[in-house]
Amino acid sequence: MILFKYKSIEFAPEDKTYSTSFLRDCRCLLNNQLWFSSLKYLNDPFEGVFQIDNYASSAIKLFKKNINIKKVEKLKIDVIKMMQDTCGILSLTTDNQNLLMWSHYTNNQKGYCLEFDLEPGNFIGYNNKKINSKNVDFKKVSYSNTYPKTSILNSDHKMIFGFKSKCWNYEKEYRFISNNSGLYTHNDGCLKTIYLGSECDFIDEILLCSIAFVKGAKVYKAKLFSDKFELYFLPYDLESLNRKINCQKFVESLFN
Repeated sequence: MILFKYKSIEFAPEDKTYSTSFLRDCRCLLNNQLWFSSLKYLNDPFEGVFQIDNYASSAIKLFKKNINIKKVEKLKIDVIKMMQDTCGILSLTTDNQNLLMWSHYTNNQKGYCLEFDLEPGNFIGYNNKKINSKNVDFKKVSYSNTYPKTSILNSDHKMIFGFKSKCWNYEKEYRFISNNSGLYTHNDGCLKTIYLGSECDFIDEILLCSIAFVKGAKVYKAKLFSDKFELYFLPYDLESLNRKINCQKFVESLFN
């Protein structure tokens, strides 16, 4: 599935060409890695909220009178809370032209947006250890005015991480959800395109374009229409850039 990830670029210190965080993100691109964030580092304090569906519990009590429903519900809550402490979330979107996200997540278009073709089965490693596709769930985020309900019958403990307030619906979010936060490795070839923000610095552009050339991805530069609040994208001539600077050697000089 084609999905997008907006990224900002931290300003480099005066004595450096590139910031440490930007070089870290670029290394991840080269190594086919994506970061799954811990719940506590996401930008919405309502992440992971839920409520227990008491109707389901009452119905079970009718058929199994000897069961301790409160004990079972507490066990369910404890399992979910453990997931809240350990799970990792990779947030992406189906929209690469959203003006709000370009402003919020790329520092006013000074950053970039990555296009991936990803499915759960594309994730093959976690912290340099092999994993299988069962380690990663994939959910389309649902938007609601009320907390999601889960019951003692629902074995999908990650279900609650696929809900957000309706005020976030403009993000058109999809999520990969794992048991643990950290760096996950995906198959080579999943990175398809890098979209540069309209205000992306030229020095940052050169590095991102060089990485795209090495990875076999395309690059487009965002431009603002002169008569409407929309973006359009112009293709970057990577072959021409490579003839001028030798992209492979430029990348190797920074990361080897």
